Amino acid sequence: MTANKIFLASLDLLGYSGINGDKSGLEVLESRAVCAINQILADLSVNIEISTLEDTLALQNGGNEVLIYGVAMLLALSIDDAEKNRFFATIYNRKRTSYKVEIAKINDVLPFSDGGV
Repeated sequence: MTANKIFLASLDLLGYSGINGDKSGLEVLESRAVCAINQILADLSVNIEISTLEDTLALQNGGNEVLIYGVAMLLALSIDDAEKNRFFATIYNRKRTSYKVEIAKINDVLPFSDGGV
């Protein structure tokens, strides 16, 4: 999934995309999208950083969905839409917790060798 698709999905969740995905008037949000995506990737402890909205992201275990909600939260915050920011912060925090638990479970089941003892 490209970063642009993450951005557009976040706009749709927020209801900012207009009729038929019209993005007119949303240039400010588009300019903030790369930063918002990178902030959420860092929060999710994913070692990926994008430089443009054309970059591709492939997160495992539902990470793209978590990313969409996190970006929606930050975009709402960036334009002082407090109501939507609170709403998406609640959803993002729940999804983030589940995502991090899944990652921790995967990490905990990796085999460990103690040197054959």
